[in-house]
Amino acid sequence: MDLTRDELKELRGRAHGLMPVVMIGQSGLSEGVLTAIDEALEAHELIKIRMLDNDRSKRAEWSEEILRTSRAQKVLAIGKMISIYRKRKPKKDREHDRVR
Repeated sequence: MDLTRDELKELRGRAHGLMPVVMIGQSGLSEGVLTAIDEALEAHELIKIRMLDNDRSKRAEWSEEILRTSRAQKVLAIGKMISIYRKRKPKKDREHDRVR
């Protein structure tokens, strides 16, 4: 799923005012953090994540891993923040997932 230029521009505007819904701290990018990111994307589609580590290369690795595992697209990355987007599943598919 590739976003068009116009879609990306609109999402960047929306992302600017968002507060981070997931924070990655001392424990790093754990399975629990990845699950929280997945759940937040399902609920909101567009989320902002704050990475508290000062190491730029570690933050870059985390960003790549987040995008890969969540199947989301990067909308905006500034400093310790990254905003990502993933279109949520249609409602019928989400209800089917809950039944399992």
